[in-house]
Amino acid sequence: PTGAHACGAMEDGVKESKWKTYFKRDVVGDYDYKFLCMPHNPFGKKYQSPPPFFGHNEKLSLFVAMLMGLQHSLAMLGGVITPPLIISGAFDGNFTPDKRQYVVAAALLASGVFTALTVIRLKLFGSDRLPGGPYYIGTGLLSVMGVSFTFLPIFQSSIRAICAEDGVPGCQGKEGETAYGRLLGTVCVCALLEVFLSFVPARLLRKVVPNFVAGITVALIGVGLIGTGVKYWGGGAFCADNSGRGTETDFAPGTFFFDQATESYVPMPVQPCTNNGDTNLPYGSPEYWGLGLLVTVTLIVVEIFGSPFLRNCNVIIALVVGYIVAVCTKKDGNNYVTSEQFDNAKVATFFWVETFPLGFYWPAIIPLLIAFLVTTVESIGDISATCEASMMDVEHERIQGGLLADGIYSILSALCMTMPNTTFSQNNGVISLTRCASIYAGIACGVWLFVMGIFGYIAAVISSIPDAVLGGMTTFLFSNVFISGIRIICSQPITRRIRFILAISFGLGIGVALVPGFGGLAQRGRLGGGWGVASGHLWPPRLSYSTAMTSFQEACIIALSTPYCVGTVVAILLNLILPKEAVEDEEGGVKTYQLPSNVISRVEEPDTQKEVADSAPNSENGQMEL
Repeated sequence: PTGAHACGAMEDGVKESKWKTYFKRDVVGDYDYKFLCMPHNPFGKKYQSPPPFFGHNEKLSLFVAMLMGLQHSLAMLGGVITPPLIISGAFDGNFTPDKRQYVVAAALLASGVFTALTVIRLKLFGSDRLPGGPYYIGTGLLSVMGVSFTFLPIFQSSIRAICAEDGVPGCQGKEGETAYGRLLGTVCVCALLEVFLSFVPARLLRKVVPNFVAGITVALIGVGLIGTGVKYWGGGAFCADNSGRGTETDFAPGTFFFDQATESYVPMPVQPCTNNGDTNLPYGSPEYWGLGLLVTVTLIVVEIFGSPFLRNCNVIIALVVGYIVAVCTKKDGNNYVTSEQFDNAKVATFFWVETFPLGFYWPAIIPLLIAFLVTTVESIGDISATCEASMMDVEHERIQGGLLADGIYSILSALCMTMPNTTFSQNNGVISLTRCASIYAGIACGVWLFVMGIFGYIAAVISSIPDAVLGGMTTFLFSNVFISGIRIICSQPITRRIRFILAISFGLGIGVALVPGFGGLAQRGRLGGGWGVASGHLWPPRLSYSTAMTSFQEACIIALSTPYCVGTVVAILLNLILPKEAVEDEEGGVKTYQLPSNVISRVEEPDTQKEVADSAPNSENGQMEL
């Protein structure tokens, strides 16, 4: 009996030891959580060494995978929810509360599903027997998918153009929702361009659209969107564009303009900002200005003192802080956040709970084709950067799979009633900082995004964010888009030829951003005391035009009025016709910060993360170095 008890005790000990080993290896893991979660002391000189690197096929424990996935999902959350929030707002689509909540939830659901699929990578059946095969859908890397900022300006201008067809500016009733459906149908057709380009060698695409041309495009996207961010910061884009030139009877106390007709100062008519709860203050009120500033200050504080985990999630943290303050404060008894979005919120939601009538909008074809060409080149750089961050060689099959995923998943996104999904790049910074490139973290990221989209109250919270708070966040995001474009341009020596192309392209692109009427976009509203935006007559419509000619005229006007469309077309044409020259500048050369030629930053996805080198001391002077 004594021997039997001893053997039983040994077996129990072995089982307990195996269970502890399993729990530590497969559940908790041995990641250096201190490195990830300890706040940063900007005044100290002690730096922690980074944790060991996890390769792209290396298995992670459950907790580590979920933690890394949460970090990636929070890092991209601001970029995913911003386009649907802006498109469904009062200035653009003017969706009903139910529709607005759905487009936010659908964006999260689609990003979650397509992120998991592109990380897993699907092999096309029978592609081994095709020339150049096999072919894949997805990269098989920790590269994530989300709603692209590239398509935001086109959706904005097209929806406004469709809603103005009845002669009344702005979307009334369900006009905006119908216009949105027509654009989704157009996306399904135009996305086939990227599907086709996925089978074209990347080196050929780079000859047509080299790095600096892609940088021009990205920078102009940022330029065009920064103005939208600032408008939201001041209280909303609609009231920003209509204050001082409408027929409203609300007046801002003490606000006057000089009326030349009567040669006297008269009160300026003001369009109240209506998407900040029930406050309805004039545009640029100190209260709205302060809410947006709080978001910016929070970003700065997190960047200075935050741990690596917090700095990777700084955008969503700043948004949460601004939202909490908006919830807890009032203006003359009026709330900045009301319960309207929560009253009819669904406990859970899914694809096609709300739908939009799919249609087709011919004038958006040319701008959307340009957009998909741009995203193709950008995705090549994104995937190459992900390979480098994952310490892997850049393989053509991964680029091909990523481009094919962009095209197919953009079509499926449109069928799911959300904007196109393409490869994000900001998560490459998270890979470098956390030293985790495992695909299991990417799958966990997709799960987190999917869960966020399932719960209807999460979409209700996001939809109830005041425009002023949203503006503080989007101004930062859109500014980073512009900076990403500058970084791409500086990834190669700036010769006289490139400077010439930059000058022409930026001149037209930024000019159209500042004065949309220069590209032929008609502006409505009186000029007296208002913003004084010019109305373009570059190509006015004529009654004698056929339906096809009218659609072509509208397509050209939309393209010429979208900063990055006109800038990209001019840059591509100049790059093809101008003679090549040596890398060394004829005036003595320009020294530039060199990046790898295959690294291109993405649009929607501003680079707010730090490199691991930021955490390492210089061996000589003990200071941080890049």
